[in-house]
Amino acid sequence: MTEDQKNELNFLSARNRLEGKLIIMKDFIVAQGVAKVGKKKYENLFEISTLGLMLIMENRWQNDEITKLRKQLNREMQQNTQLMANGKIQ
Repeated sequence: MTEDQKNELNFLSARNRLEGKLIIMKDFIVAQGVAKVGKKKYENLFEISTLGLMLIMENRWQNDEITKLRKQLNREMQQNTQLMANGKIQ
């Protein structure tokens, strides 16, 4: 495994842990309710957890797109290598 792959794996792991904690935080805030937490604190914590989850979803989508592009690039490189080996392109 390359250093970049290790870093990417560590990032994905941290992202997944953060997502779990944000879900727990959001569920806790909702369960406590405005009366128990206070309106301003409730709104702030709810917004933080919601925005964090939205950023995580966006990052997951970006990661999926990057993975698709890498696979496509690998396929094209293999095809070009094969064509070069067969003398069809120079």
